[in-house]
Amino acid sequence: MRLARVLAGASVLAVTSASALRAIDFKDFSNRCSPGAVRSCASLQLWTSLITSGPNAGGTAVTMWVRNLQGSLAWDNTGGSVLARIGIVTPPIGNAFGLQVTTSGTVGVHNSPLSQWTLRNGGSIGGMIEVTAGVSNNGNGGIIGCATPAPGILQPQRWFQTCDPSGWVVITFTTDNAWSANDAQVAFLSNQFQNPTGSGAGLECYTGPNPATIQHCDAVTPEPVTMILLGSGLASMGGFGLVRRRKGTDVISD
Repeated sequence: MRLARVLAGASVLAVTSASALRAIDFKDFSNRCSPGAVRSCASLQLWTSLITSGPNAGGTAVTMWVRNLQGSLAWDNTGGSVLARIGIVTPPIGNAFGLQVTTSGTVGVHNSPLSQWTLRNGGSIGGMIEVTAGVSNNGNGGIIGCATPAPGILQPQRWFQTCDPSGWVVITFTTDNAWSANDAQVAFLSNQFQNPTGSGAGLECYTGPNPATIQHCDAVTPEPVTMILLGSGLASMGGFGLVRRRKGTDVISD
């Protein structure tokens, strides 16, 4: 299963030109949940590859696969959350540019969410790189899980939905310095759209050693049925030529 995912990630990184890339590094941040009584859960897979030639030589090609796990993990009890901000908080990362947001597998798409995503250098989550659907546009976009916003709910109005175990939002960009996924830690922030200003608002956590301002993301073990569904979804995605890419777009950094 891990091999199938690595091959899929390799095919996404190929957008930079295989001849210009060095070996791919990979780190798994699956099934991470914010702490507390109200918990939001997400999975993130991170790939990096050093660029060895061309105008971006010396930089790093970055790919993130992201899922909101609301509705597929028992620990996510928000009743409906929107994953709005994803940050890479270590190691030190240079300027980032060339953001693309696509999807793989079965992903719901509502009301053109691609336009909502921006890439922020020095983002507020960890102060490094942040990919966000919730800063420049007042939280209008993001990634939801299995629950769909009810009529009258203010957040979000535009979203991807990753309820199917095969579905991932795929985020790619380039940085102008060299670094490895092996050394990375990540953070995410989500809001409970059923109660966007209550106890489920602004659930934020960090996968590395716990800094004073951010709580640690707990790693949880999925139930066996969830693991079987996830494995069957990955098997359908495996291989360099089988990754589906839909509706890719360049998004201007802010």
